[in-house]
Amino acid sequence: MRISVVIPTYNRSSLLERSVYSVSKQTYPPYELIIVDDHSDDFNYKFLCNLKLRYSHCLNITIIRNEINKGANYCRNLGINRASGDFIAFLDSDDAWLPDKLFSQVNALRKKKEKTTLPLLSSTGRYRVDSSGQVICRQFSYTPYSRDSIVSSNFIGTLSSVAVETWIAKFIGGFDEKLPANQDWDFFIRLSDFVEYVGVPDALCIYFDHDEERITSNNRQRLQAHFSILSMHFCQIPARSKGKIYKRISEDLQSVNKFKSSRIAYSFYIQNTFGTNFIDYLIDRSTQRMIIYIFFVIFGLPDLRKSRYFRYRKSFSKLWKNKDERKKILRHKKQILAIMQNSVN
Repeated sequence: MRISVVIPTYNRSSLLERSVYSVSKQTYPPYELIIVDDHSDDFNYKFLCNLKLRYSHCLNITIIRNEINKGANYCRNLGINRASGDFIAFLDSDDAWLPDKLFSQVNALRKKKEKTTLPLLSSTGRYRVDSSGQVICRQFSYTPYSRDSIVSSNFIGTLSSVAVETWIAKFIGGFDEKLPANQDWDFFIRLSDFVEYVGVPDALCIYFDHDEERITSNNRQRLQAHFSILSMHFCQIPARSKGKIYKRISEDLQSVNKFKSSRIAYSFYIQNTFGTNFIDYLIDRSTQRMIIYIFFVIFGLPDLRKSRYFRYRKSFSKLWKNKDERKKILRHKKQILAIMQNSVN
């Protein structure tokens, strides 16, 4: 089974080396590594060319350079079209893989291939890690993959954990380049009509978390993308599942200081998540939202991002208490730190 790895990059020389280093350490070597440079400046492009030379002994690297800056998903689509492997494994230039990522994923895909003729989509578990290498949490969702479930929430998460059969990625046209963010979520939604999903629970992807460093423009793009996803797929989303999206929209609105709009979105979240037919019978829905909104005007809306990270750390703390899991995490943490240290030596 041949794996094509696709990495888009733009002016990220130091971070990119970490990603490439982690690919070079895979116990199941990829067939090819396609790096699509989104018209980086001369310094970063020269660094990329030198990087190719340094890793040429162990990786078959192809560099594609855009003549003008076109965005990460234009780059991913170029990589998809160029890929000649059976599967494409995506990796963002600021993320990395543990050494057994491709080996474990390929084994799971081979087993599933013996049982189905459908094209396959796979993702692994992931560590959410801060810039110093400290683990924030370990994540994997056991939610059964279907159009209804993925349109309700992007439980697959980071694209850096994903491998997908090459021909089906090409068949659906890759990523929607018009979306300002959340293109991976839209990609998973469109794939759901065709593929069978293979989940690998082991945390083998390292997602370097920049949420606490996000700038306002990124938050605005993410907010716009959430509205786009909601409008495109609104009719397919169950009412209670809409609440999850309203909550993320509320958090995005908080991050750009739109507190009034955030309270309105959060009112929709509360209503869709906790409402009942009995409550609807007693009070019409617009009045419900007004009551909820006034409540949060008076008592204040919690910081939703901080609340989310509190849940991450609480979940990880519970996991840490398990002796066997703690051993596994400590082993993986050593590998994470080794990737971070060796990639800059």
